[in-house]
Amino acid sequence: MSHFEVALGPTVQFEPGLYAIDAPFEDAPLTAYVITGRRLTVIDAGVVDTPKAHIAPALAKLGRSLSDIELAVVTHAHHDHIGGLTELRSANPRLEIAAAQAEARWIENTSVFLEENYCGYRPLYNPDEAFLERARRLKGGDQSVDRHLLDGDVIDIGDGHTLRIYSVPSHSAGHIAVLHVEADVLFTGDSLIARGHPFSRRQDSFPLYADVARYSALLDLYEELNPKWTATAHHGLCNRDQLRFLIRESRNLIGEIDDFLLSLAREKKDGLSLEFVVGAMAKHWPRYARRVSSYTTAHAHMTELVRRGHLRVTESNPWEWRQVN
Repeated sequence: MSHFEVALGPTVQFEPGLYAIDAPFEDAPLTAYVITGRRLTVIDAGVVDTPKAHIAPALAKLGRSLSDIELAVVTHAHHDHIGGLTELRSANPRLEIAAAQAEARWIENTSVFLEENYCGYRPLYNPDEAFLERARRLKGGDQSVDRHLLDGDVIDIGDGHTLRIYSVPSHSAGHIAVLHVEADVLFTGDSLIARGHPFSRRQDSFPLYADVARYSALLDLYEELNPKWTATAHHGLCNRDQLRFLIRESRNLIGEIDDFLLSLAREKKDGLSLEFVVGAMAKHWPRYARRVSSYTTAHAHMTELVRRGHLRVTESNPWEWRQVN
């Protein structure tokens, strides 16, 4: 079993003042979260039409509207987490957007977002214009970030709702997790990936993380925190048993990838290029399409194996490795 299904219904109040909203887009699962403190708060904003399509109807049942949202906390700046910021700020020009500084450049500049997210492995991986235009559309417009969040920051949104910030970089450079202190709820964005996020009409995307050691460290952190609820973006709302499942599956996949790549290095004595590694991984794990996440995660594992002394980078090509004798 590689994932589990979470049946939330359109909107669920899972703790006093905390709501999980089923907000899928295209063929991707997505859950949005609202906290009805004195400052009405959303954790991530979904894609460009998530606020109108999903958050607004949920708020209407509470006698509220998008214009009442005062704070948007962004776990990380991928298009399915920031696209709705434009609509939220249009509904309330005084909306405060809070994110880590490392994520702000993508929120504020779509060109930088597209270049750094999808084009870093050229010429090996070349996203076509249709793909880039889709990402641009889902992201919405550029928005300024009002507050740069740091590890350990505490945000009091009133009425007994306190948020504590944890820095958990790996899925992206400035990814954060947000702990609701009183309710013991951990909002993890996309940092807890397990074996990826399943799509309904296309191949899944390989779990995305750029640093294996940091990813392993955040898994240790989440296991230590052991919150009552773990509020993920794409695996829904998880209880403690489901959290342990996601952590176990994440660790299992890390080990499986390392073992596969070490075996590959032993077989191919003349060296491993990143393109060859990604191609071999695509054959070994056929459920995943070859996307930028495949290159990022493969590169992360090769870099980690170099750090552990198993491989070395060739002098002529930083994307080519040889086994250490």
